[in-house]
Formats: sequence, C-alpha cells, structure tokens
Amino acid sequence: MTVDQLIADLQSEPGYATGRRAYPRTVGLADTLAVVARLREEVDRGTAARAEAARRDAVTIACRRGCNACCCEPIMVLVPTALAISSWLAKPDQDEERARFLAAYPAWRAAVGDALDRLAELIASGDREAQTAAHAAHQRRHILCPFNHDGDCGIYPVRPVVCRNGHAVGTADYCTGDHPSGKAATRLAFVPLDEFLRRVRLTEQALHLAVGARPLRLTALPDLVYGLLTGG
Repeated sequence: MTVDQLIADLQSEPGYATGRRAYPRTVGLADTLAVVARLREEVDRGTAARAEAARRDAVTIACRRGCNACCCEPIMVLVPTALAISSWLAKPDQDEERARFLAAYPAWRAAVGDALDRLAELIASGDREAQTAAHAAHQRRHILCPFNHDGDCGIYPVRPVVCRNGHAVGTADYCTGDHPSGKAATRLAFVPLDEFLRRVRLTEQALHLAVGARPLRLTALPDLVYGLLTGG
C-alpha cells in the first residue's frame, strides 16, 4: 500500500478517527513517518498557495525569520507527530540539535509547570472557551519552546503542521498575546487550506489510534518527544 493509499484508507471510515472503530491494519513506524511527511508536504503546498493569494490581493504577511512569538504558544500534538520529530532528532547528523533540546527541556518543563496538563484536560473536555483562555494565558507567559535556539526553530524541517499554518497579516505587533492595545494578531484565512487542515486533524487522529496510542489526547510536543528520546 502506498502512502497515499494508506492516507485514503485512514480517511475512509470516520470511526477510525474517533476510536469507535478499530483500524484493521498494522501501521508500523515507517508507514507512520511516511504519512506524517506527506501531510506536511500537502500543508506546505497549501500555505504556499495561500501566500500567493495574499500577494495577488496585496495583503502583507508579517511572519519573518526571527519572529518567534508563536514559539511561546502551547503546541499540543498527537503521537505520530512526536514520532516523526523524535525519529529525525535520533539521526546521527542531528546529535547537536538533539543535545540542545535535551539540555533545554528540564528548564522548560519547570517553567510551564502543570499549565499544559490542564490545557490538555480542557481540550479533552471540549470546553472551547476555557481552552482558548488557557492557551492565551500560557502564551502571555512568554516561555520559549525548548526547540527554539537563538530565535530559530531547531526542528524546522520536521516542525508540526500547526507550526506550518500560522500566517499573521499586516503586522506582527499583536502576535505576543499581550499587546497593550488588547488586539490579537490577524490570521490569514484560506478556505481550501482550512478545509484540508480539518481532514489532516482527522487523519492524525486515526493514525494515532492505528499505531496503538491511547488515549486519543493531545499532549505538549516537548513532553512527548522527550519521552520518546529518553524512554521516559
């Protein structure tokens, strides 16, 4: 089965994404990494199309290298995303990046405390209002992601889909979450990509369950990756 066939198969039954129906095939690490990589590729194509549409409409995309306000947002993922990143970090040519992350993680974990555990509970409960408030409150603490080093993302080639999707428009002044004006960043909407991202989320849920990960629960990315790298 090709990676595209596997993705189509995971999407073929809504119950695969909710856990109401077990996926009938074995999905190993190689297949998991291939699916995650293909989803990243498709999202990148979608964001490129969105950027081109913005250019045609004379809309300014404010995101630039070194603008890392988004790196203070809580990044909550499922196991397949973490497997893709930990597998990349485990490669011999990523020894330096892996060491940087492992060294930065303890201070990050101490700084966030139980905030992201509580956020995970709110996401699981479906309380969108409380989830949004907790997300914003964490961002305002300005705790930089432990994958970020000197302003750059250390896992940029394999960063999660959520980190590939953000496009603030006009100005990045409001991206910090605590601008004195109280304004929030304006995100660029693009219907084809927004709809595709909905399918990506369902595919990731089905894949999470297909690899045997339980429960179906979002977890802070650094926690999952650290556990996978250290066996914790």
